[in-house]
Amino acid sequence: MPDALLALILSHLPGESLAAVVASCQACRQLLPHVADVAVGHLGIPLPAAQKSCEPIARRIEYARRMSARSRCSLAAGRSFSLCISSSGHLFSWGVDVDDDYGVPDDPDELGSPGGAVEQLHRCFVGHLGHGSLWGQAERLPRALVALPQVVEVASGRFHCLLLASDGRLYSWGTGSFGQLGHGDRRPQPRPRHVQGFDGHAVQVACGHDHSLVVSSDGEVFSFGRGNLGQLGQGQMGMRAVPARVCLPPPPSQSVSTQSSSTVSAERVVHVAGGLFHSLAVTDAGDLFSWGSGTNGRLGHGDTIMQLRPRRVAALQSPRIVHASAGCGHSLAVSDKGELFSWGQGHNGRLGHGNQETKMSPALVQGLLGHVIVRAFAGWEHSVALTREGVLYAFGAGDHGALAQAWEEPATPARVCALGDDGACDVAAGAEHTLVRTRAADVVAFEWGLGSQPGARRAGHKMLPLHVFKAV
Repeated sequence: MPDALLALILSHLPGESLAAVVASCQACRQLLPHVADVAVGHLGIPLPAAQKSCEPIARRIEYARRMSARSRCSLAAGRSFSLCISSSGHLFSWGVDVDDDYGVPDDPDELGSPGGAVEQLHRCFVGHLGHGSLWGQAERLPRALVALPQVVEVASGRFHCLLLASDGRLYSWGTGSFGQLGHGDRRPQPRPRHVQGFDGHAVQVACGHDHSLVVSSDGEVFSFGRGNLGQLGQGQMGMRAVPARVCLPPPPSQSVSTQSSSTVSAERVVHVAGGLFHSLAVTDAGDLFSWGSGTNGRLGHGDTIMQLRPRRVAALQSPRIVHASAGCGHSLAVSDKGELFSWGQGHNGRLGHGNQETKMSPALVQGLLGHVIVRAFAGWEHSVALTREGVLYAFGAGDHGALAQAWEEPATPARVCALGDDGACDVAAGAEHTLVRTRAADVVAFEWGLGSQPGARRAGHKMLPLHVFKAV
């Protein structure tokens, strides 16, 4: 059989099967470099670098396949603004923050406001909308950002945003008060700007309140921005204005003497999430790591101790975790069996356990047993779970219509019926609003609708969704 044909056949084998064939066939083993090129060439993701000399190429191929096939975030919900990627890869933004407590970014003079504090009284900071102006009026309808490459993923924090281009380049814009844009300074960016300090190939992006997280094609995590409570995972508190690698500890069974945790991560990361003052990471082995502020037990370690570096969540070592989300003071995790776990601050019933108790360790959400959860989304004080069938369940604070449920706050998961027969394929949970993308590419918003953000309409004691636009 010609080598090219054999390499093509081998390139379609699952990672474990490929490893078994290579182990028993010398000819196949010699073809491995070519097999790797064929296997990942069409994925748009480079083959990750070997973590150590003896790491099988088959494992590296499997990681590239997994990251290429994962569900990407096409929606982002900030404090009171929204982002959406259309099916054609164009990015749209709308809204602005007009709340007196949050509507003015930190150090407005530093942000380039021509009138300083006086200017704030007449115009809003709109740099996070990405249309070229730092100060101006709200965008009440979705508006496309221009001069961008094809966008495949987007994330938003309080006043800053990240996007991932199809070629793996990282862009950021908005306020840079804490270095969360990664450009080496604290200046704002009114348009998306390439983060030159990150020279790898990004495969996932996430934003905390004022910090940023990026996963590279090698399965490593990079963080930058505000780190006053350890949310950067760099081993110290403080701001960092350029991307820096976050090192995960080796597996418990691995001797520290054989591999230093300060130089290389023992597992590849497949997903990251940022909250107010904490961060989460899921590895290809199904482990969950958390770091940052431990207030209210949001890290899941059974205490409230701050963690300056990633620490494995021991309570979730049995179920294999595939997805996680971080909110204001709570955390969510989804297992490969479709189970949802929640922990941290329980106020407003955001944990879904039928009460408002704080949980120091992950607890199974009993109200969703029998449903296969594929992803979960932690908003400021509410949570949303997405099932395999595209059905949404919501719980927690709903006083702004963020849950599309009754005005009261459900402490157990309640099905979101307002979508009708349209199944959901993506969700973004913001501070006080929720965005949903249906399988028909319709984007709808559930929110209070007061101010500049396109909002839900109140009918009696329920919030009706507003159709924002068709994201094709």
